[in-house]
Amino acid sequence: MDMVLGVGVSSLYQFWKTGRAYQLDIAPTIIVSSMGLMTVLLSTLIVVSLNGYHVTKNLGYWMISVYLICCTFNFLLEFEVINI
Repeated sequence: MDMVLGVGVSSLYQFWKTGRAYQLDIAPTIIVSSMGLMTVLLSTLIVVSLNGYHVTKNLGYWMISVYLICCTFNFLLEFEVINI
């Protein structure tokens, strides 16, 4: 919460003073992690509601596989094996 308020208030102050928006540099690993999180959350929401609100073993395997794919992709990005 402090981070959100701190960045928000300081960005608003800078915008008032300079008239330009504050530029955030978002690392590719943050984007990959966010996409993985959204994939898991949305697929869990859909699958659990379709299964009568029961969590199945296959859904657990799906969540673990998405996590492992995101971790592998983040490691490859961090060690510059692949570049975006």
